Amino acid sequence: MVVTKQELKKRGREKFERLKQYAQQGNGFPADVFAEMTELVSRYDGPPPVIGPYSPRTEGLRVPSIRSFGFRKTGGRPVPLIHAKMFLLGHLWWHDENGSPVGVADVTGFTPKRLWLGSTNGTESSRLGLEFGIWLDNPDLLADAEQSLVKVMRSSEGIDPDDDLFEPQ
Repeated sequence: MVVTKQELKKRGREKFERLKQYAQQGNGFPADVFAEMTELVSRYDGPPPVIGPYSPRTEGLRVPSIRSFGFRKTGGRPVPLIHAKMFLLGHLWWHDENGSPVGVADVTGFTPKRLWLGSTNGTESSRLGLEFGIWLDNPDLLADAEQSLVKVMRSSEGIDPDDDLFEPQ
């Protein structure tokens, strides 16, 4: 789940701490199931390393369950929001043979099955309004939604970044 970067005012600190706790409790999602994410590395320990043929693989790297996107609101300035409500459900699979010319390898993947699009944001106050949602299973739409969601994940940051800048990790 990728959410807009949270404000860190006194008033919102308790809500933010609950969100942070949920982010830390989740198992995350294996990064190597999407080809677009196989070259990602953590930037928490300094600048990103140079990637080359002998770089370590991302096997075992997991994208945390909750990430943030964009700029934190400061000084009343408007900031871009992640406003799309999309849930892509699918089959996370694994097998131990991929027919690779270099031998047998463990392979993981994700096959999208259904896409939910809607207006509700899942908050308590959203239950008071008229909301809309629809399940879709068109293969072309699923593929496009997957690409869009992976781009957002690639551009996301940890839930508790140290500064108000936008620096994807």
